[in-house]
Formats: sequence, C-alpha cells, structure tokens
Amino acid sequence: MKDRILPPEEWPRVEHLPVSPLIQLMEPKNIDVVVVEDDDGKIVAACCVLHMSELEGFWIDPDHGTTPGVARRLLRSIFRRVVAREEWWAFAGVSACDAKFNGYIERLGGVSLPAKFYVIPAKRY
Repeated sequence: MKDRILPPEEWPRVEHLPVSPLIQLMEPKNIDVVVVEDDDGKIVAACCVLHMSELEGFWIDPDHGTTPGVARRLLRSIFRRVVAREEWWAFAGVSACDAKFNGYIERLGGVSLPAKFYVIPAKRY
C-alpha cells in the first residue's frame, strides 16, 4: 500500500467517490486529493485537503436586520475578499435554526451540504 497526492490529470479516477463534488468546484492549487492505493494501484481510500474560504459567524444587529442593503453590503465585501484570494466559491457555516440567513444564502445560489462539520487537531498525527 502507498499513499500519495493524486495529480489533477488522475482526478477522473475518483469521480465516482464522495470527493468528486469538491474536485469539480476547486481550483487545483487549492486542493490536494490524498489517496491510498493497494499494491495493484487500486484506490482504496481518498480525502481532499482544501485551502478555502469559509464564512463563519454571520451576524447583523437586530436593530438593522431589516435595513435595506446591510446584508448585501456585508456579502459584497466578503466576496471581494474571496475573489482577491483567487477563489470562486466559499463555504458558509450557518446555524440550521437560522432560517433568515439560510434563506438568504440559498437565494444567492448557496447549496446546503448534507454534512456535519468537525474541527480535528492535526498535531495528534
């Protein structure tokens, strides 16, 4: 067995795996597709390591929550920063119970992912 970073020209080898949607969205410079191959070269495990923009902590003062343009101005500024980093999308962490932000993000073209996110300490390995 061996582990390695799969180069972009080999990404079609994992298009049937759960990593595929991420590969389709990412610029190759912002993602490493890590695989484990058996002795015959068959991929037996895969995971993506991403460099990405992740939006967290959305908040608008309740006194300004209905003020026209506040959310739009915030998002415009956020996405100018994302594009300046030469990224074309961003993850957005929004509480499942915050219907207002969820609806707003969906209207912007955001797609909900069926996932639970964790923070894992890398130094253990």
